[in-house]
Amino acid sequence: VDVTMVLPLFPDYLLSNNHINSIIVHKFDFSDEEVLAYYISFLRTLSLKLNRHTIHFFYNEHLSDFPLYSEAIQFFNHSEGMVRIAVRTVSLNVYKVEDEAMLEFICNHSAVPYLS
Repeated sequence: VDVTMVLPLFPDYLLSNNHINSIIVHKFDFSDEEVLAYYISFLRTLSLKLNRHTIHFFYNEHLSDFPLYSEAIQFFNHSEGMVRIAVRTVSLNVYKVEDEAMLEFICNHSAVPYLS
């Protein structure tokens, strides 16, 4: 197997089959500040990979489900500044993706509580 041919596909494999969304929606113990810090950092890092080619790994139009965004915005008014900044970063990375269905999902499911 030629590694140069397989390596570019590796990130797609890691993100495929909805495994990443299963991790995102896992019910971690967020009362532990260290767990929360790692989790928020994980979401922020994933959001940096978002573009029109990778959005389908995170947003499921048929199920009307977008765990990366939905889980992140639950922390939008957290007492810790680092957490709020990470949520804003996730949000901005999501908003820059040009996907009409995903943006419509955001407007219909989260715009009022989060953006008002």
